[in-house]
Amino acid sequence: MTATAVCAVSLDPPLVLVCVSKSSRFHRAIIEADNWCLSLLTVDQEQIAWHFSNRGRDLLSQFDDIPHTPSPLSGTPLIDDALAWVECTMYGMHDGGDHTIVVGEIVRASGLPSDDDPNARPPLTYYRGAYS
Repeated sequence: MTATAVCAVSLDPPLVLVCVSKSSRFHRAIIEADNWCLSLLTVDQEQIAWHFSNRGRDLLSQFDDIPHTPSPLSGTPLIDDALAWVECTMYGMHDGGDHTIVVGEIVRASGLPSDDDPNARPPLTYYRGAYS
């Protein structure tokens, strides 16, 4: 799925959260998962964000045209050329109205490119209903 917001929760242990709509097809998959990954996309990966926000996509073939690498730890997909990624184990879930607040403990993460990296690309952001 495409998450429009990810939030740090704790440094010790390292926790992040994402909110998942209860009406989403992804909801069942995430609440049954032991592991999941977040790929932080770059500005030139907007098409990937749109792809994973499409409710009509086929779930079994959704990664067929998306360059990705299975994590050696859990096998969950890491999107190639993402700005960064974090791999999580399920830490907890909390009711959040029409969403479930999913909390993951970070077990593995990539580094962010340094500010002086000439190949570093800006992150994809989402604000007021639009990517930039």
